[in-house]
Amino acid sequence: MVRILFEVEVKIPIDAGEPLAEKLLSAHAEFRRIEVHVDSYYNHPCRDFSSTDEALRVRHKIVEESATALAREVFELTYKGPKIDPVSKTRVEVSTRLTSFTAVCSILSHLGFELVREVRKRRSIFQLGNMEICIDRVEDLGVFVEFEVDVGSNEQVTPAREQIFKVAQELGLNPEDSIRESYLELLLAADNN
Repeated sequence: MVRILFEVEVKIPIDAGEPLAEKLLSAHAEFRRIEVHVDSYYNHPCRDFSSTDEALRVRHKIVEESATALAREVFELTYKGPKIDPVSKTRVEVSTRLTSFTAVCSILSHLGFELVREVRKRRSIFQLGNMEICIDRVEDLGVFVEFEVDVGSNEQVTPAREQIFKVAQELGLNPEDSIRESYLELLLAADNN
């Protein structure tokens, strides 16, 4: 049985990641790892995901657990449903691991799914209690911090969002600076300007 989770996510653009990383460590967040992501986003052949606020992503991830360990590759297929919260990026997310990035991209292409764009980023991941905090350096876009708490029901969304906003304020960030657009949306908007 697949367990459906709501991903309560808040994203805030920042000037640089290093000062925030130091604040996170001072707040007793645990540095977990660095990941490099190449995300390929696809559009459905019969409905426009930009209109339905959905996303289908194939991720090629290189995980660097530590400076001494060898990096490992992970491939994932993820469906993201429409946002359900007017303030944060909260949505249903269903993800599964893959054995071949190339094969899945080929299957999607043969089924009529169209590659929309790739998003490339380097992510530094920290854990603070039940919250994952990521500092993302997104190619052609800038630096962002993402706060994420996964919850199992709609009733848990508001308390999780409030928890995220509290931690953001404690780190010197303004929750009102949060944005709801995905990196894909931001890059597509930049491409069109």
